[in-house]
Amino acid sequence: MATMASARSSGARTRRPRASARRDLDDVVTVAIAVFTERGYDGTSVADLAKASGLAKSSIYHHVRSKRELLELAVDHAMGKLLARSAAIAASGGTSMDQLRMMMTEALSGAIDGDPNIGLMRRLPAMAGAVPSVMGRYRHYEMLVSSFVRRAAEDGYLRADIEPTMLNRILWMMGTAAADVRLLDPDVSTEQLVRDTIEILLRGAQP
Repeated sequence: MATMASARSSGARTRRPRASARRDLDDVVTVAIAVFTERGYDGTSVADLAKASGLAKSSIYHHVRSKRELLELAVDHAMGKLLARSAAIAASGGTSMDQLRMMMTEALSGAIDGDPNIGLMRRLPAMAGAVPSVMGRYRHYEMLVSSFVRRAAEDGYLRADIEPTMLNRILWMMGTAAADVRLLDPDVSTEQLVRDTIEILLRGAQP
């Protein structure tokens, strides 16, 4: 009996540190998303990441081998969140145009309000030179978002000659512009900015 109790106690002690380490890594990744989005890859040092997370540099290296690995983990985390949202939109019902508008609303609202996951994805092309591996992840997300445009075009809601990837990239650029409008006019609501931006973008894309 004592042996079994000791084994259970030992197992509990083993599980708790592992769970704690997992939470610590998740916290570091969350901080890394914000810092990489703000500073870019080249502008971010491990010291910056340690300071932002309230940890020593040695604690950062306890979780990851390099700044590059931490960026890859940050991108995977952000991708997971955004892919889950895209899957929820795809499963929501409605027409392909309804779903496209929902996707555009999600992307624009995130850009305007500073969603860190969307912010990091928008930053990735500029980081690809230093960390080429992240570009594959970006392309995967870009293809998923472009599929909403493609379905709307196939259903006749958009012009057949519209290139889905190009429309998606223009959407990203307009998200940046809309965020700048918010800086110039803080009183304008996110809802109004999103609505007006979508109408302007889709007006030229509809048959």
